[in-house]
Amino acid sequence: MFEEREIPTIICDIRELKKKRDGLYGPDGTRITAIYRRAVTSDIMNHFDEVTDFLEAVSENQICLIGDFRTQIVHNKVIFEVLHHQNTMEMLTESERSFIIEHVPMTYRMEEFLAMGHSLTENKDQWIIKPQDSYGARGVYPGTLYTQEEWAEILSEADQKEYLVQRFYTPWCQTSYKLLHDGMEKTPFYHLTGLFVYDGEFAGVYSRVSRRKIISTQYSEIALPTLIVSPKA
Repeated sequence: MFEEREIPTIICDIRELKKKRDGLYGPDGTRITAIYRRAVTSDIMNHFDEVTDFLEAVSENQICLIGDFRTQIVHNKVIFEVLHHQNTMEMLTESERSFIIEHVPMTYRMEEFLAMGHSLTENKDQWIIKPQDSYGARGVYPGTLYTQEEWAEILSEADQKEYLVQRFYTPWCQTSYKLLHDGMEKTPFYHLTGLFVYDGEFAGVYSRVSRRKIISTQYSEIALPTLIVSPKA
């Protein structure tokens, strides 16, 4: 689409980008003026010494970075714990505090949670543990999917300093039609609905479903089209 509008575009590994005095250049010699970043921050940090040209170009404002590093604040799951923190609550209005309590599952740092004397082995189905900074549901374990023995083993291997403990919320479930080669069948699916806002205005819906309570590609996730229907004038 960009090239149809005569905007030269490449897809490449950011380790291949080279910084010069007048800007950042791709492996084919194309000068880069804007980047839509797909490399998540944790992966960039794991390869920090290999992407210094890219990072310097960003810090010197030589490129427009779509997917700014400030998005790390809400990407990191510690944000859930921070929202419930007493210091945060004291800065918010009563309606904002009520919104968080009603909509954001209670979240703790695992090390602090266990230090307070709480147990994760009891009522395991009420809890889900996840790394503070990961993606793609990697390292995410909901107690409801495991036996007591499996859950105990998972807890013993989890790094308490890097993991969060969160109240497990079961996504809403609805029977939908699944397309088959020879017809359709009714199947219950768990739903996750994302509402997009752009420049302060509602901009679209991202609907994902799964046959399991964890909605991710590794757990039979399916992305659905969303139809917004309005009555005729």
